[in-house]
Order: sequence, then C-alpha cells, then structure tokens
Amino acid sequence: MTGFGELPAAFPETPSGHGEEDRVPIRVLGIGNLLWSDDGFGIRALEALWASKRVPGEVPLVDGGTQGLNLLSLVRTTRRLLLFDAVDARLSPGTLRLFKTGEIPALMALGKASLHQSTFQEVLALASLFGESPEEIALVGIQPVTLEEFGGGLTPAVASRIPEAVEMAVEILTTWIALEAESG
Repeated sequence: MTGFGELPAAFPETPSGHGEEDRVPIRVLGIGNLLWSDDGFGIRALEALWASKRVPGEVPLVDGGTQGLNLLSLVRTTRRLLLFDAVDARLSPGTLRLFKTGEIPALMALGKASLHQSTFQEVLALASLFGESPEEIALVGIQPVTLEEFGGGLTPAVASRIPEAVEMAVEILTTWIALEAESG
C-alpha cells in the first residue's frame, strides 16, 4: 500500500539528470502487440534474436510490448537503441527496411500503424525534450500485411522476414559494439 503522493511499485519513478556514465551503451527493444497479427513482429523478432545466441550478454534485450510511455526511462538511459517494430511506411506488405535516426520521427508521423506507435513517438519526443535522446537509433521495421486480425499470429509474409531482420540487427549490433570498444 502506498501513501498519498507515492508512486505504486508498478510505476517506478523515472530517473532524471542522467550522466553519460549512467547510460546503457546499447539496448535492443522489441515493441508490439502479439494479439494483433503483424503488430507482434517486434516481439517475435526480438525473441528470434535472443534465440540466435548472437548477442553478447552485456547487451540488454527488452520486450517493450505495448508499454508506451513506460519505456521513457529505458530510452532516456540508452546511447544506441535498436528497435524492432511493424510500421506503416507505405511500402509493399512484408517489406523489411532499416530506418536510421533521422528517418524515425518522420516515419512515425505518417500515422498510427499500430496500437502503441503514437505513444512510442511521444516517448522519443519526450526523451528529446529532456535532452536525453539516444545518440543513435536504428529501427528494423516491417510493413505489416494486417494489424486488424485479433488473436492471429504473424502473417506468412511477415513471419518469413524474421531471419533477415535478425541478420540486420546482428550487423548493426556488431558495428555498435566495435564503436563502443573504440571509445571505451
């Protein structure tokens, strides 16, 4: 039980004033909702990356699900952020693409592609407002076939691209880990 003015344990206080030493060098975040067909791509790609055993143990892999603004603390405390998500980039369904830092806010401004996307756009905007945006963001995104089929898994066109998404992620992580080693 919490007293007046205290946050319940489920909502930890968001840290502020992070120094560079407090930031996680690299973090991987999968976002999406497994219950809405292709919206689950981010989580399934994250699971496949973990299962590949090709990520060093010091790189945290985080299932962000549909946590929205609760992800702000993670974003604010990360130097390089790799995201997996289904996004509406007006591409052919099942198209996999890598988006880099400058492209991501513009991409997310195209419209709500999933139940959590507008909230994640707000997370990025708030991190920027605090002056604590990641230095680099890479989004391995897929154009969904459908986001409206409740209870179904990924469509075959999206599911078949997960191995390629993992390869893209490993390539990005390899580069980032080398950069961290050079600067550290």
